[in-house]
Formats: sequence, structure tokens, C-alpha cells
Amino acid sequence: MTDITILLIEDNPGDARIIAELLKEGSGFVPYFDLRYELLTASTLAGGMDILATSNVDLVLLDLGLPDSQGLETVQHILTTFNNIPVIVLTIQSNEEMGIDAIKIGAQDYLFKGQVEPFQIVRSIRFALERNQLANKLNESELKFKDLVDHMINGVSVFQAFDEGTDFILTDINSAGEKIERMDREDLLGKKLTELFPDTKKSGVLEAFQQVWKTGIPKYSSRNIYRDEQFSIAWRESWVYRMPNNDIVAVYNDISERKRSERALRAMNEKLNLLSSITRHDILNKITTLMLYQDLLEEIVDEEVHTNYLEPMISATQEIERQIMFTRDYQDLGIKSPIWQEVEPVAQNAVNSVLNQNIKADVNMGNLQIFADSMFNKVFYNLLENALRHGEKVTEISISFLENDNNGVIVVEDDGVGVADDMKEKIFSHGVGMNTGFGLFLAKEILDITGISIRECGTFGRGARFEIAIPYDGYRI
Repeated sequence: MTDITILLIEDNPGDARIIAELLKEGSGFVPYFDLRYELLTASTLAGGMDILATSNVDLVLLDLGLPDSQGLETVQHILTTFNNIPVIVLTIQSNEEMGIDAIKIGAQDYLFKGQVEPFQIVRSIRFALERNQLANKLNESELKFKDLVDHMINGVSVFQAFDEGTDFILTDINSAGEKIERMDREDLLGKKLTELFPDTKKSGVLEAFQQVWKTGIPKYSSRNIYRDEQFSIAWRESWVYRMPNNDIVAVYNDISERKRSERALRAMNEKLNLLSSITRHDILNKITTLMLYQDLLEEIVDEEVHTNYLEPMISATQEIERQIMFTRDYQDLGIKSPIWQEVEPVAQNAVNSVLNQNIKADVNMGNLQIFADSMFNKVFYNLLENALRHGEKVTEISISFLENDNNGVIVVEDDGVGVADDMKEKIFSHGVGMNTGFGLFLAKEILDITGISIRECGTFGRGARFEIAIPYDGYRI
């Protein structure tokens, strides 16, 4: 790969810096692919369009939430004016549908902010550039198309519609496609799609081909599952296009190994959680026995022995019990997929469970919903318990929501003593605090899963103020 020019259009300086670092780390990471690039940046769509008009840009990395343009219109605006430049959109995991919709209107790929590894962004750039080259070369000549696709690492297959689109006949396939299908092209050419892959009707592949053939709108899928004589289960990540001559082109990768690894990892985690649960149960039983003997000892030992030996023993036993109980919560973190949740009922339940009648609570979240881990309710429980334990003189707590720039912010504040300046960041670290030191650490870990951040920004002596910042596409009202 020769030198390329990449334009990053991103208004968040922190995100722009992370992308730049990922590109730097990923250069040369993928075998046989040395990414040598020049990175140009713009913070607005207008600024990006100016650079595209005056510079030779090879690829655009595009944020979908810019100050002067939002969502799919941003992608459409660039592709309408510069339709020969590939675009990779940047979004968050909670808004995958927008990423898929961007591909449908012409973007080459989408990446999740905060979820991308260096090799993934380099891989995405490579595939985007190759797919874009493919689209341009197909319009020039069949020969150039054939030469290009034969050197791609993606599988590429060309089909002609048969019987008014009820089926499709394979007319060409590249070398990578032969390797993926584990068959020679001579054994594949001339056969119908449903003959090659009998499960295409159930898996939705045939329907996808028919829709693209009828509408001309490209279609992307990452979960096609084939079940046939060749493969018990095989997964394809595929892009389907209709060419000017009405041929159907499928560009795809075999992601079966990745899917099998994900399943194996999930099964391993389930077994580890089961082992952890059994072990925790056994340890807690032993701790209960130990505490019973400690209670008995309290009645028979003298004061000196009680102070010097028994009290430290009791304290250590209680600390072990607290840590063991914490592992019960932490083992479930991230196990279930994040979901959209109504915030006010979650917050109100925490208020009803944690606070006593002497503390006035005001919960005002409206119809706010956020995309968060299924353990999100523990965030409010831990924040309220933290106020009770450390606020000393808390009489009022409020939970509210506001919008700030491109983020939504949940604010939890009280009128207690607050947090000292030198502890504002440390309180979210594991083991910090006068009790278990787990509550705020767990809250931060839960929020991190979907790109939500938390900080304490109150004034010491006047009360604590926790701000939970939610990405713009991670909430709805």
C-alpha cells in the first residue's frame, strides 16, 4: 500500500486524538499491509468539504454528530459531492443501526468509538479503500475488475438474475472466494445460489439478493448463517451490490472462526461464573462458621485478648465477607447485552430502597431513556449509599437531567460535606474509601461499558455533585 491521505472530520478533540493514536499504532500491524498515511483533520462538515475540494483525499473518517450536520445527512452530503472517495463513519455501539444505514446509502464501513483496536481501524481502512477501488474499476472494464478482485483478501462473487430474480447464477468468483468456499471455481460457476447454499432462503441471503436486484440499494449483513452439506455452521460478513448491467456482486469475509471463538469465550465465562458462584458459596459458609466461633469467643475472653486479638480477627473476617459479596456483583458485569432503560423509575427505586425519611429526594428525569448495561440500577444505589455514608450531614438529594453540547448529563447532587479536591478522581479507583471501596468503582465500570463517563465536580464543604455524561446517541427523551 502506497501513501494515502486520510481526512478525519471530528469535532471532539479527545476522540480525534484517540483516532490519530489508533492509526499510528496500527500502521504496519496487519501482515502485508504497511499503512503509510497523512492525516488531515476538520472539526465541522463545512471545514471538511473545503479540504476535500482543495486536497487529494483518499479516505474520510466521519463523525455523525458534527456541530453543523447530524446523522445520515452528513454522509449523504459528502457522497453526493465526492462520490469517488470512500467514507467510514464513526458511531457508538448503541447506535449500530445508524452505522448500517450509512452503509446502505454508500458508506464503506462503520466503527464504534471507544471500541476500536488499532488493527481494526487499519483493517477497516484497507477494506474500504479496496471496495471503493472495486466500484470504480467495475465501471471501466471487466478485465480490470477481474484483475483487481483476484488480488483482494475479500471473497468476491458475481451473479446473474435467473427467472426474474427467483434465483441467481454464479458467473465469476475470485481466488479468495474459492478459499472461503473450499471449492474450485470450475465446480462453482454456472450453479444457482440455492444450489450452492441450500439454506439461503432461511438465512435471508436469497431475500437480500432479490431486494438489491430490484431496488439497486446496497445491502450489508454480518449474521448470515449457512447450514448445508459443506459447513455445519458458517458466518459471512457481506456487502451486496447491483452493478449497472444488473449483475449482483457479493463482497464478503468468512467470520466463522471469530464467531466460534466468541461462543467458546461465552461458554468459558459461563463456566467460570458457575465455578465462582460455587466457590463463593462455600467460602461464605466457612465465614459464617468462623463468625459463630468469634461470637462464642467474645463471651469467654478477657478485655485485653478481645482488643488485641479478637477485634482484628472479626474486622478481617468482615472485610473478607464484603469482598466476596462484591465479586457476586462484578462477575455479572457486561455478561448481558446493554439495553434501553427508562431512567426515572430506576432512580426512584434506588431512592425508595436506600434513603430514609429524614432525607428529601427530588427525582426529575422526565421521559429520559439511556442505553446502558443491565446493571445500571446499581449506579444510583451506589451513589446514594455513598452520600449516606460519607456526606455526614445530608438532608437533600436531587437527581436531574440536562443537555450539554452533544451530550446528555445526569446530575446527582447532595448538600453534605462533599468530596475533597485531592479525592475527586481517586474515589473511582478500586479499594479507595472508608468502607469496601467498591461502590463508585463498580458504578464507573458499569457506565464505561456503553461509553458513559462519570465525574465528581462539587465544591468541598457544600456538597457532592456527580455528573454522568452520556454520548449524544446513547440517550433519547
